[in-house]
Amino acid sequence: MTESRRPRLIDLSVTLSNDTAAFEPNPHQITYTDHAQAAQAIPALMGLSAAQAARLMPRGHLWSVETVTLSTHSGTHVDAPYHYGPRMADGGAPLTIDQVPLDWCYGPGVCLDFTHKSPGDGITDTDVDRELRRIGHDLQPGDIVLTHTGASRHFHEPGYEHRHAGYTRAGLACLVERGVRLIGTDAWGIDRPFPALLKDAAAGTAEFWEAHLYGLERPYLQIEKLSNLDQLPGPTGFTVSAFPVKVQGASAAWARVVALIP
Repeated sequence: MTESRRPRLIDLSVTLSNDTAAFEPNPHQITYTDHAQAAQAIPALMGLSAAQAARLMPRGHLWSVETVTLSTHSGTHVDAPYHYGPRMADGGAPLTIDQVPLDWCYGPGVCLDFTHKSPGDGITDTDVDRELRRIGHDLQPGDIVLTHTGASRHFHEPGYEHRHAGYTRAGLACLVERGVRLIGTDAWGIDRPFPALLKDAAAGTAEFWEAHLYGLERPYLQIEKLSNLDQLPGPTGFTVSAFPVKVQGASAAWARVVALIP
């Protein structure tokens, strides 16, 4: 591929760091071992005296390594149907992240703008249809829908998980019923924040976690904690790559999500 034909890449992933560890609902911690610390550990690890180690390692440093403790839902990640429940509505086994078809994770991108909605608002089927008409796009099977709520600008702030609008069951269903198998959001979750869900569930007007649970009727994947959706060149005209790490039997896995611009 010549340089002129190489696609431009936009990183749509957040950076996993200790900056958010104190308030992230899915706790994580990164421990850093630097080059000098590794060299200091070598004598005990390999049974060498300090003098022997000094002769073998005259630079005084070796490799760096990081130890990360986290959940499969930390940072930008892809959820599999197994995350939504132990069995599908038809009694079948939901796909785990290592079983999801890879062609669900790569395809034409469509970005829907719901930044005008307030935190806690629902994104309904009417909202989705209105936005598709505004951008002049007919959804096609295999399209990857990215949902711009504006929440990503609060990623490094406590309470980030409450700063977004989220899909209602009907809003989510109208995407999946048109052949969409991967839906992303720049928010902490694809449903509305928990306080709004709890309020409606208590009133009997909606099922708690309704957008996720729809995936037990028609399987789909979701990307949570996207970023930089405002850097896309437009609502369409780009390709999304969102391949999750292959973790056996897991409900989700981390992904470096990228938009490719021709």
